[in-house]
Amino acid sequence: MKTAQLQINHQELTLLSDKALLLKKSKILVISDLHLGKAGHFRKFGIPISKQVHQHDLTLLSKLVNEHEVNRLLIVGDLFHSELNNEWNLFVNFIQEHPNIEPILVAGNHDQYTKNVLSQQLLIYETHYNLNGLIFTHEPLEIQTIAKNEYNICGHIHPAVQLNGKGRQRMKLPCFYFGQKQGIIPAFGKFTGAALISPKQNDKVFVITANSIIRVG
Repeated sequence: MKTAQLQINHQELTLLSDKALLLKKSKILVISDLHLGKAGHFRKFGIPISKQVHQHDLTLLSKLVNEHEVNRLLIVGDLFHSELNNEWNLFVNFIQEHPNIEPILVAGNHDQYTKNVLSQQLLIYETHYNLNGLIFTHEPLEIQTIAKNEYNICGHIHPAVQLNGKGRQRMKLPCFYFGQKQGIIPAFGKFTGAALISPKQNDKVFVITANSIIRVG
């Protein structure tokens, strides 16, 4: 399966194997941690990483926007990796190619470098974006600060789980994680790392493989 369904706060969420979250009724596509410009940042220090890694991400994003006919793109932090470089033009081109999409950014820790320029291309929320009780942030909120009728969806962590097979086989895979009050979505950017999480009992975990999404918890 390339999608999985989940209901939170009476809202239907569609989890995509392309590491994006779709809210069909609201026509919103949600992604996190694109980290554009990271390849250029590495090249600056002599590490040869092609900017095509970012073009691949934006080509996929364009496909998702068109396929699901959304009218808002919500990025929950770390759109750009560090100071601006030529790879910023890739995102400007993306925006120009999709004039009917409203791009929204909840500023992440990496976005502080480029926020003044980012605001020329998209709407920026400094701390959170509220959609009918779904509180979208970059970094996870402290659980005790989340109101009873609210649910926090965030990025920042780049969540992954380790699956163990026979013969001591181990595989680290990105995932969607949903606890009782908080969900963490995977990093959309291909050129990003991942951090292992430790799900608790009754938490929901959806692992992403090459072409599918599988619930494992």
